[in-house]
Amino acid sequence: MALLDRETRSATVIADEPLRCYVLERAAFDELTVLRPRIATTILANLGRELSLRMRRVNRILAES
Repeated sequence: MALLDRETRSATVIADEPLRCYVLERAAFDELTVLRPRIATTILANLGRELSLRMRRVNRILAES
């Protein structure tokens, strides 16, 4: 969400098992939008899709309560 609204991150993740984490800093994303706009658009579309799925899931949970 911070990538979209330019606010501070709203959560921290703690892994239950070993993992590999990739970080895309805001400055790097801004550069990507200039140098490779199709990649930046794909990232934003995927992020939007994931947020939409999460909102729908929460809406279903709330409707069942």
